[in-house]
Amino acid sequence: MALEISKPVMPKEHGLWAWVLLPICVGAWSAKQGDMRAFWPLLATVFFGFLALTPARIIYKAAKKGQQVEGNIAVWGWLYSLSAVASGAYLALMHMRMALPLALMGIGFYAGVRASYSGFQRSAWFEFGGMSMLSLGSLLGAYTVSGNVRPADVGVCVLTLLFMLDRSLESRRVVRLGGFLPVLARQEPLLMGRLKPVFLANLLISFTTILFAMAITEKFHLPLLLSFPFVPGFFLTLYFYMRTPSSLRALG
Repeated sequence: MALEISKPVMPKEHGLWAWVLLPICVGAWSAKQGDMRAFWPLLATVFFGFLALTPARIIYKAAKKGQQVEGNIAVWGWLYSLSAVASGAYLALMHMRMALPLALMGIGFYAGVRASYSGFQRSAWFEFGGMSMLSLGSLLGAYTVSGNVRPADVGVCVLTLLFMLDRSLESRRVVRLGGFLPVLARQEPLLMGRLKPVFLANLLISFTTILFAMAITEKFHLPLLLSFPFVPGFFLTLYFYMRTPSSLRALG
């Protein structure tokens, strides 16, 4: 029977696209006097590596349980993986210093595969630790474009991490502390009232984050404009406080 490969295997964690691609794109954009030729293979490596994560998880789980994997999953897993390795090898040939970061990215990929099987991918320490590692992608993006890492690039990296932690922390607080899932199921309507205090606290966190972002831009002599992306999150949290979201997708 012919393999059905018409439908690519795509990641289920749609929100992770932003966290995976945002750091390297922001780092490359903020780099000075750069050459974008090395950035594109880095972007391709990260892009295909993220695509490969989903089939790799499925294959790893199946191997541990002694089960067979659908041919479609195996084919796309190999295509994604080979594309990521090819892009990474090309980047390493362009910049030999990128070999070590690429190797660390490979270790991170394996950790992501193991996390899914071991069941700790949803834990707070793994989530926030993963975001800390992903935020370093802004330094890689800056380096591939400019060939060096300036203090300003470090500031951009800190801002990127702060942005990711702020959005993820507030969402996690709503889901965990607000009892969001029972509310959606309408099993306990009274829990809807528990969301209000959580969103109120999130407003304080979001406002404080904006102040931290402004302080970071001043500390690293960055344009104040880089603190503006934190502002929409504050108003979105205010909107959710006034009008409770009706679905987990809306919250995301």
